[in-house]
Amino acid sequence: MLFLSHRISRKRSERKSNPDSIRFLGYAKGSIAELFTQASVASNLNILPKETASYLKKESMEISSMIEALIKRLQ
Repeated sequence: MLFLSHRISRKRSERKSNPDSIRFLGYAKGSIAELFTQASVASNLNILPKETASYLKKESMEISSMIEALIKRLQ
């Protein structure tokens, strides 16, 4: 998850304006929400161990909160 945060940060620094950055961060937030959903589904189908799904969901919520804070800071 740390890699993803670093990648988001690096991509954000490549953007030229706040609207572009905010739009990109919105996409990143959507991707994190998709990870949360997929972890839930995989766990419910017993494809992913519950502990792993719980970890992924916890981390995705934390990253989503960080992205949201960054979006608010840029607005």
